[in-house]
Amino acid sequence: MKKNLLVIIACLQFVNIFAQIKYEKGYFVDTSGNTIECYLKNNSNIQNSTDPINYKLEQDSEVKTINYNLIKEISIYNTYKFVKQSVEIGREDPLHENAKDFAFKTESLFLRVIIEGKANLYSYKEKGEEIFFFSTDILAPQQLIFKSYIDENYKAKQENRTYRKQLFENLTCEGIDFYDTINLKYDEKDLSGFIITYNTCENSQHVVYLKKHKVFYINIRPRINSNSLTLTEIGDRVNLDSYDFENKITFGIGLEAEIILPFLNNKLAISIEPTYRKYNSKIYTPRVGDFTGSFDLNYSSIEIPLSLRHYSYLNDNSKIFLNASMVLDFVSDASIEKKFDDILINKLDIEPALNFAFGAGYKFKDKYSAEIRLYSKRDIVNQLGGWTSSYNAASLILGYTLF
Repeated sequence: MKKNLLVIIACLQFVNIFAQIKYEKGYFVDTSGNTIECYLKNNSNIQNSTDPINYKLEQDSEVKTINYNLIKEISIYNTYKFVKQSVEIGREDPLHENAKDFAFKTESLFLRVIIEGKANLYSYKEKGEEIFFFSTDILAPQQLIFKSYIDENYKAKQENRTYRKQLFENLTCEGIDFYDTINLKYDEKDLSGFIITYNTCENSQHVVYLKKHKVFYINIRPRINSNSLTLTEIGDRVNLDSYDFENKITFGIGLEAEIILPFLNNKLAISIEPTYRKYNSKIYTPRVGDFTGSFDLNYSSIEIPLSLRHYSYLNDNSKIFLNASMVLDFVSDASIEKKFDDILINKLDIEPALNFAFGAGYKFKDKYSAEIRLYSKRDIVNQLGGWTSSYNAASLILGYTLF
């Protein structure tokens, strides 16, 4: 157990070393038109946050803040750039899924700049969906229209791909024809390629801002565990013994490394989570003559769940997730001891088998989470010494993202 605790402590110290907040060289423009060169906290979630912006005038100076509403442009050099624009925006609406066109309204939004030149490409992301905009040196930003809808005549799903027509009609150049737009997909790769082709055709210098999604998280995850165990004798005789250890509430802690996969709009993730858990219990068996029998369970281990997780967005700050896990379990000194009047009669070493877990949870602002996780039954003695077992567990897991 001491070795396992040392592993957890060492992991926490390692995380603390690398979890320092990083400020990078950039600038912002306030609503009065003042450009402030500074060091900014790297936060590519500006579109979906109203928190004050933290910045430093020098790397070693104090942290200052400016209200989100007082900024009209912000950038970290060679990383990202956002500009506030008043645009007409239309969104998917489940109540009007049969409508071919959007109902537009004017909003002031922070648009992420993807390409900047004679023709510009922007994106706006909310609820896991990405909406693209474009502009030129003579055309204000406008939404590139793509909408799925149900055709009432054919009762089939159709797609409004007006964005292809918008680009073809507004970005004309001798080297571009109709066939350059006819197969364009509504994604960043295809749209960026077309805008770059246009700027190149127009001999326009352009800047491409790389899209950098945060793909790696370290989460500290304490938990409350519910544990129970049934120990059953195996053999050929009748009336085999079976003993139920009491259900106990215990505490554990895990350190999770999570990687967001570049699939399904970054809604899939994999994780590995070394977790310390402990379950001790004692039960008494019927007296045999003058002797009182007992079973002492001492079970502490480092579990390592390997998980696949799927996120679903509720709004800009909230999402729910489901995950399935394959759970490896490593024990150092765990056993079940059979005793008569505290005299050791038999000792079963715990050798847990592989099992699985399934969880559902909620995450807020990519920072705080809660999960309920259920584990499949696990035989922890593997029929050693004429016994088999059924270990059951469930956990309530709270999470905090360190970085």
